[in-house]
Amino acid sequence: MTGEISAKPPVSLRRSLPLSIAPTLLLWVALFTGGLLTCSGNSLPYILFSLSALLMLASGVYRQTSYGYLFLVIFLWLGFWLKFTVHTILDIPYGEPIGAFNRLRQSWDDVLFVGTVAHLGVFLGWVFFRFAIGKSTMLAVTNKPVPAWYPAARKWLWVLMLLCLIGLPAANSIYGIMQIGLVPRTLLPWPLNAVVGWMVSMGLAMGIATLVWWELGMSKSSFALVSIILAEAVISTTTLLSRGVFIFHAIPTLLALYKNRPELIRNFRQWSFFILLFALFFGLSFVSVDALRSYFYPDVRYSTTANQIRLTRLEVLQGAIGREEGNKKAGQVVDDVLSKLYAEQKQLEKPAPAQPAVTERIVVAAPPPPPTSMASLSSRAGEVAVRFLQLAIGRWIGLEGVMSVQAYQDKGTDTLLRAAKEKREAGKTTLYQEVSKSHYRWTDPNVWQFASLPGAAAFLYYSGSMWVVLLGMGLFSAVVLVGEYLVFRLTGNPLLCALIGLALANTVAQMGIAPRQDFPYYFMIGCGVLTIGLIQSRLFTLLLEKLRLLKIEVR
Repeated sequence: MTGEISAKPPVSLRRSLPLSIAPTLLLWVALFTGGLLTCSGNSLPYILFSLSALLMLASGVYRQTSYGYLFLVIFLWLGFWLKFTVHTILDIPYGEPIGAFNRLRQSWDDVLFVGTVAHLGVFLGWVFFRFAIGKSTMLAVTNKPVPAWYPAARKWLWVLMLLCLIGLPAANSIYGIMQIGLVPRTLLPWPLNAVVGWMVSMGLAMGIATLVWWELGMSKSSFALVSIILAEAVISTTTLLSRGVFIFHAIPTLLALYKNRPELIRNFRQWSFFILLFALFFGLSFVSVDALRSYFYPDVRYSTTANQIRLTRLEVLQGAIGREEGNKKAGQVVDDVLSKLYAEQKQLEKPAPAQPAVTERIVVAAPPPPPTSMASLSSRAGEVAVRFLQLAIGRWIGLEGVMSVQAYQDKGTDTLLRAAKEKREAGKTTLYQEVSKSHYRWTDPNVWQFASLPGAAAFLYYSGSMWVVLLGMGLFSAVVLVGEYLVFRLTGNPLLCALIGLALANTVAQMGIAPRQDFPYYFMIGCGVLTIGLIQSRLFTLLLEKLRLLKIEVR
């Protein structure tokens, strides 16, 4: 049963937003003013960049029509405007590689212009959806989303789901079928690797979202359902060795659950219990992933202090080479300097030798710490604050990708097609690793599959055309909105809408590394949604009754 879809944003959202818009705008004005005062060169590109980012953000947050679009504009706003503004105000280094970007005024203007066009493209996709469809998928309107056969099969379905929730992740962890950053240790007959990988990364979460929604339709609201959602997120994030999976599975499902069943959390006591429960499960996922990563990532050649110094020196050399190449084009004689820089770069790009086994650990007593003072404590607090900002803001994809591609000289249609057609394979690195000068170029691609990510705007910017960036971002935005709308039409389940909507938004935000390999993933999502829609239909219920598999009272 899917029911009809409400065309208006949820009433509760429209009433609550004005209460929070004033402090949000004040914070934005403060950050905008700081960025305007500290950015070098012409202020007009930054003003246009900021206004377009605000327009994009407002279209998703103030007029909420889709979970996926809401997540998309937040991801892009964090990865572009907030990242640039905070880095400009605090003058802190970027956490992701930026290729041969020279930080000159014209280069920054180019980057901000690409960001502005990308923001407007996303907004145009939203405008198209509003005029073409104009339906909100945030709230379900059907009062009985439960198939008539579900109560009779309820226990068996939950037993099967729990067996899959334990068995599939356990098999994935043991055999290494799909784990972030690692080449598969076990190759199953085609297409079982893809199926198992999809099940642990999305299929189990979709199954839990479906059963939880049916439980809510039977008036089974309780914190046990919240615990099941969090437990699935912990199990999936652990078997995939990815801390982000917990957030990407738990947050959208819980958000949709709260919007559609706000009675689950009404008072301070319930909120306190929910926050404690979430913190416990999140902490458990963090500890379990760290423990497993220390086991599966034992190669210390790429994490030693010596190797970090080597990578840092390589980044410095790349900047120096870019600068001297610019001087050479300007007519200066720099051949000797360039030859020395290239020679040192070639030497440092050689893989680090394997370290000998350590047979004895020597413990040296550390010197007593120097006496602390208020000045030193204040300095340490500042360092911690800067480090926190780097982790909280630097993790979002967007700005550095455009910076890297802006400095890449071989932009054009052929480069865009090459990036679109490439495939991630053992023993090979992707185009963007070279464009961004990522240190992942020097890891062993036969063992590791880590990569720096460009994002959709940088990926489209490979073409060198602002029209491609504008129309491409508009298309991606429309795909997120229409894709979630189709999920709602087929299932009537806002929990599934939020889960799949975030997956679509995250794919766009992190696009650029072998994008064609995302198609099988979404093909399986489509098959899963069609299956859920089918088994919820009246036709399936009548079929079960005709086959006398279950005793069903058809209403």
